[in-house]
Amino acid sequence: MQLGSGISKPIALNSNAKLVIGQNEIVMASVNFSEYSVVGKKYKDTCNNEVGRAFIYADGKQSIEIFAKKNGILNGQGSLWFKNVEFLRRPYVIRLVNCKDVYIHDLVIVDSPSCAISLFNCENVVIENVQVISLWSYNNDGVDVDCCKNVTVKNCSFNTSDDCVSLKTTANIPCENITIVGCNMASEITGFKIGTESVGDFKNVVFKDNYICGTRFNAIKIVPTDGGTVNDVCIKNVVIEKSNGPVFIVCGNRCKRFYGEKDDDCRVSTVKNVTFDGITADVIVADGYGCEYMNACFAISGSPNSIIENITVKNCSFSMPGGVTNNKTTNVGELGGTYPEYYALGAFPASCLYARRVDGLTLENLNLTIKEDDVRQKIVLDDVTGAVGVDL
Repeated sequence: MQLGSGISKPIALNSNAKLVIGQNEIVMASVNFSEYSVVGKKYKDTCNNEVGRAFIYADGKQSIEIFAKKNGILNGQGSLWFKNVEFLRRPYVIRLVNCKDVYIHDLVIVDSPSCAISLFNCENVVIENVQVISLWSYNNDGVDVDCCKNVTVKNCSFNTSDDCVSLKTTANIPCENITIVGCNMASEITGFKIGTESVGDFKNVVFKDNYICGTRFNAIKIVPTDGGTVNDVCIKNVVIEKSNGPVFIVCGNRCKRFYGEKDDDCRVSTVKNVTFDGITADVIVADGYGCEYMNACFAISGSPNSIIENITVKNCSFSMPGGVTNNKTTNVGELGGTYPEYYALGAFPASCLYARRVDGLTLENLNLTIKEDDVRQKIVLDDVTGAVGVDL
């Protein structure tokens, strides 16, 4: 199927489908809510948006290819949803559910109503040479990988008002064997995130050779809070520029299960076996809501019921803003069941790296510099065991 310029109704894909946007064509997604159907399970996310609708969609299909010829553009017309009465039910541009063997490539997506590309319980997916430009509202993620297996996102470019690439588990299905490589990420929020939706586990994740800039709420976040475990993550050769807070790792007990339902008895999330190797970061203190509490640093915090295990930070260079002249920090807050954002814990007592409730912390070959004089210590450890390479 080849699409030409103009407004199009939502498109359902079958197995063995090839969807092509023609050369120099601009395909615009309909803004008529009545034309959209729910794909997969409908639920409300953590921001009260009703998730499930999409402009291009498939459920239970295989062997799907979506791409554009030269200068072909897919326009989600997202900004037209801002005053739409169905704003909280606005669609994704592409949503694939329970699909296998998917290739999305050489595609430009602009002005997405919500997340540009959403995958749920999909397997064997490659997203390559895709450009996403979507800056008009919140929840405008570039790619959400939810409960998927064997997914590669490579050589893509993102300029989004929310997370560029986010791994999620909104059901008790693992997200595993995920690789994000060679991408340029500009975001008002976060470049790469694991969570917040985290009912299932995350296993074997590689994030390497990427560039992140302009983030206000951390360049990289690992924030499971719904019972899932994050295990075996490699973050390597990443350049971070002009971002507020380079890395935030935290686990909590928000305990949302099978999204939209609350389970007070769910297990507490945990994080273990994460390596940062070859990270270069130029960190700033950004303006805007929540940023005043950040006092940017590389922050790791387990919970009282969940100790983070085996974190390695090596061959990294962090240029931190510093500038704190009166350190009033006495106790770092607890995340508990709140939304896992950096500012939820308040200001940190370290200018470069803070770690709390960690068993196994290796710091090797770190270059830590501060742009402005700061009264705080560069590194502060609180209830950390098995620290290696740290001058205690």
